This record gives sequence, C-alpha cells and structure tokens, in this order.
Amino acid sequence: ADKVMYTWAGPEIAVATTKAYSAQLVAQYLLAIKFAQVRGKVTEAEVGEMLRDLKKLPDQVEMLLSHKEKKFANRFIAAKDIFFIGRGIDYAISMEGSLKLKEISYIHSEAYAAGELKHGTISLIEDGTPVVAVATQDALLKKTISYGWTSAMQQATVQLGKIAVQAIVNTMGVNAMAA
Repeated sequence: ADKVMYTWAGPEIAVATTKAYSAQLVAQYLLAIKFAQVRGKVTEAEVGEMLRDLKKLPDQVEMLLSHKEKKFANRFIAAKDIFFIGRGIDYAISMEGSLKLKEISYIHSEAYAAGELKHGTISLIEDGTPVVAVATQDALLKKTISYGWTSAMQQATVQLGKIAVQAIVNTMGVNAMAA
C-alpha cells in the first residue's frame, strides 16, 4: 500500500474487538466526509454538522449502556438463541452485534436481512426467543418496521403465541416493547 491510515484504537482488552471496530467505523466516516468535501458534495455547514454529530457519539453510547439497558440485557441472559435483523447497513451492524454477542456470551445468535426473516427463518424462532431489529437509518425505519419487523413478528406471534422481545435500535435510542 502506498498510504496507511492508522486508527490508533489501542490494545483490545476482550475477545470482541468493539474498540477496533468502532475506531474503523469512525475513520471510514471521516474519510467519507473528506472525499465528499473534495468532490464538492457537501457544504462546510454540513461537514460541521456531521462532525458535531460524531462528537455526540460517546454520550450516545453511554446512554445505551445505562442501567436501563443493563436490566434489559439481564432479562435475556438465559436465552439460548437470539436473532438480529437489519436492512442495508443495519444488516451489517446486525451481523457485528450478533458476532459480539456470540464472542462474549456464548449464546447462539444469527443476523438476517430484515426482509428475509419471514422467508423460512421465522421457523427458527421459538416461544420466548429474543429478536432485535436494528434500524439506524431514518429513511429505512418505516420499511424495516413494516416489512422486516412487524410482518415477521405478527407471523411469529400467530405461530408461537408470544415473542420475548421486540426491540428497535434507532437514532433516537433503544425502544423495547414486550409482545
């Protein structure tokens, strides 16, 4: 390679390389902003807004790791399977979340594209199986909920009578509802 971009994330303490993954995402985001700037696709005001949003990440992560979410996690500590769904980039985030869960908890976890859950995969969901929908893109939130989430959850509820959790992780935080 002619050029190298170091993330300087530091040593990882646990098996799951959350810090390295997060540092790589931020580095790619900054690189994308720079490319957009050079190509004249974003204004200085937009760049400023994106950078301000980026600086909010530590507080947003802290909020997600608050006591409320720890109680949420403790509710499913005995789960033997957990499924993640997402659409577009949220599918990639779902795969990473599923991987992290497997690495840390040794709970079986799989990630599926939101629209695919209803095509056969729904048969893997047993009574009480947690399903987490990741929807960070406001533009796809409605589609993810309507096609990948609500439809699949309704089908699962009809088949099983009860689903342990319905959670949507979006730009506003985590909303959880028991089915």
